[in-house]
Amino acid sequence: MFNFNGVFTDKQWEAFRAFTLVQRVDIEKRMTWLKREILKTGIFTAEYEGNFPKKFSVFPLDSYGAKLLDAYRMLGGVPERDMLLRNKEYPAYLQKGTQSSMDGDATKSFGSSFSDGFQIKSENIDDRDTAGVIMRLKSWQSDVIQAKREAIQYRIKKAMDMSDQIINEYELLSKSLKDQIDHDIVIISMYVYDPNNIQIYEGDRFGLEKFEHEDPLT
Repeated sequence: MFNFNGVFTDKQWEAFRAFTLVQRVDIEKRMTWLKREILKTGIFTAEYEGNFPKKFSVFPLDSYGAKLLDAYRMLGGVPERDMLLRNKEYPAYLQKGTQSSMDGDATKSFGSSFSDGFQIKSENIDDRDTAGVIMRLKSWQSDVIQAKREAIQYRIKKAMDMSDQIINEYELLSKSLKDQIDHDIVIISMYVYDPNNIQIYEGDRFGLEKFEHEDPLT
């Protein structure tokens, strides 16, 4: 409806101005609601040691996100490692594996890894003494644990996205306080009703004619 920026008709401006003044009344109520939703969803933070994830946490501790994170850890999940969560300042990129020669013709392979230290596939190690026991322990519960962890991980990422969006909207509204809105409306109104400005008006599709609007203040 208001898909315009610098070029618009006087009728478009009047409609947008009226709509803005109606919305302006609810700014404080919206900010109060957003603040409550931020605390309910949780504020997600990640701490790093160099380029390596060290701790992933959610505040407050009784928030939806914090409860999901506790449940994920109880099922054996390690969010700092499993979810590859990164801040924009610490991007992770893939590093190819390497091979090194050993005695004779044998070679030793090292799997690929991410720059944050996450190993995709480690070097081959003889683990038959422990592998059989671990597989036996996992056999009756691995599918259930994985399904629960994946479901919780999905909810955690959705909660992170919602938290980011709510915080962004709150910060945007905090910058658009009522005084600033009134100031911006006055500035645009001065341009609209200035007879020295060329503006588009109803019927002038391409804005080629000069339209002198009557100044309502005179």
